[in-house]
Amino acid sequence: MIKYGLGGVCLLYIGHSAVFFFSVGVFSIASIFYFLFSLSSLLLLLHSLVGGFWLV
Repeated sequence: MIKYGLGGVCLLYIGHSAVFFFSVGVFSIASIFYFLFSLSSLLLLLHSLVGGFWLV
């Protein structure tokens, strides 16, 4: 009974850790994609500004 309880606690802990690491991984991947998207849009804006400046 005690061994089963420990096993259940270990399984519960592993499950919580897996969910936690999965959510952290998803969040970090999303933040990386957001950073890349914002960086590319900023570069595009800068390029259009520089292009407009050069056109003028």
